[in-house]
Amino acid sequence: MINEQHEPQREDMVGRNSPRKNSLADIPIITIDGPSGSGKGVVCQQLAQKLHWHLLDSGALYRVLAYAADKAGIPLEDEQALSEFAETLDIEFSVGGEGNGHTINLGGEELTNNIRSQKCGNAASKIAAYQGVRQSLLFRQREFQRPPGLIADGRDMGTVVFPQACLKIFLSASQQERANRRYKQLKEQGFNVQFVNWRGFFGPPNMSSGDKKKIAKMLGDVQK
Repeated sequence: MINEQHEPQREDMVGRNSPRKNSLADIPIITIDGPSGSGKGVVCQQLAQKLHWHLLDSGALYRVLAYAADKAGIPLEDEQALSEFAETLDIEFSVGGEGNGHTINLGGEELTNNIRSQKCGNAASKIAAYQGVRQSLLFRQREFQRPPGLIADGRDMGTVVFPQACLKIFLSASQQERANRRYKQLKEQGFNVQFVNWRGFFGPPNMSSGDKKKIAKMLGDVQK
């Protein structure tokens, strides 16, 4: 339980230059893990806003790194350069008003929409396979533990990144519900798809191969 009388004043954003005066052991963490499409992202955003805590969207970090590396001219094949570059990223997650989700910023530039492209997603999947990159981002994720508290969203948050978390949640949902969420996401992203059942979607005959791959990946995530 959090004693609100001693809760430090909230900072709206968390970044590399934010103060860290409190002992890490005194800063509470709630981690939420779960399968794709279970709604953990929405729950994390709502918790962060309700508690006035910071938010870590771990899944976005690889996309941000891929986007920033591309702008910096760093080849995706250069694991060492990417690993070193990952340590310098000043990433911030800002929770908006109720129902407005959160924004992702890098050095003051908002990247929320930029990192959702297919190109960025493909690059993120490639660099996520590098051990050096994962290690660098592991340290970067732990730097998000700041007062008054942290809501950490993503895989392995409660086992690898923050094993000391005071509360660890694994959020799941039926495959039908997860498929419904994926269908809504695809429609919001402009894909012309028809939802048949949780096992598949149908698109128009002229759908690009890139779009087909993206939908197939999202379906694969749902069926895990």
